[in-house]
Amino acid sequence: ARAARLGASGCASFRAWEETGGAPARLLVAIDEFHALAAWDAAHREALARLASAAGAVGVHLLLATSRPTSALDPDVRASIGTVIALRVGSEAASRDLVGTADAARLPEGIPGRAVVACAGRRCEVQLATPVATPSPRVRVIGRRVDEETVTLAQEVRSGHRDAPPVGPLWAPRRDED
Repeated sequence: ARAARLGASGCASFRAWEETGGAPARLLVAIDEFHALAAWDAAHREALARLASAAGAVGVHLLLATSRPTSALDPDVRASIGTVIALRVGSEAASRDLVGTADAARLPEGIPGRAVVACAGRRCEVQLATPVATPSPRVRVIGRRVDEETVTLAQEVRSGHRDAPPVGPLWAPRRDED
């Protein structure tokens, strides 16, 4: 329906259609554990490949998350992916498959959120989530009580973030801010 509406608009691209004010909002479709969806039958895989190849042209963007990228991405879907974000992976082969180098396999274990981003032939290491923050207020139990083991686990997780190393900004400043 979006493609037909874009064609009827007389605009050459979705971006041009947006500039007229007549385009629908862009959509972000997030699919977690994409490998499970990709494991369905051939008809589903073909539909996903068609969606991946045509979605961006009509303002639909896909975010595909998987813990098994090597088996999930067939060549048609892979060809449509513009940016890959790889958290630490278990092998250099998996890292090479994702970002073209072994860098994602060499990310430090002790820094949650560290990743390698590959886009347009370039790669860089980034910090996606800052594992340190102002301590949050103590948890108050509302409703059913939890067992002592769960409370202890929650406190250990919270205290573990306190000692995490500080990280720099996620991206470089804009050129006019230099």
